[in-house]
Amino acid sequence: MIGRAASSNPWIFHQIEQYLSTGRYDQPTEHDRYQIMRRYYGMLIEQGEKDTVGKMKQFATYFTHGVRHGAQLRASIYKAQDSASILDLVDAFFLASPALAL
Repeated sequence: MIGRAASSNPWIFHQIEQYLSTGRYDQPTEHDRYQIMRRYYGMLIEQGEKDTVGKMKQFATYFTHGVRHGAQLRASIYKAQDSASILDLVDAFFLASPALAL
């Protein structure tokens, strides 16, 4: 069950460790979500596989869960045709967010 949750919450292992040691755990910030999207998408692009755009679209659902107005970002990503466009959409979305302190 924990492995399944890791797709939508890659912070789960850190949260479990934090909870076991302190009795509480932190939720990822929008900055955390932005960083993981950029890192994961960058790794996909570096791999250069033909289904990169499809995987980016699939994981957009996981990474934007809990992000304010994340549905708008997902809809934009689903319409995008190439990986560079998706990265531009992610950057523009998060950099415009008042909750994101980069």
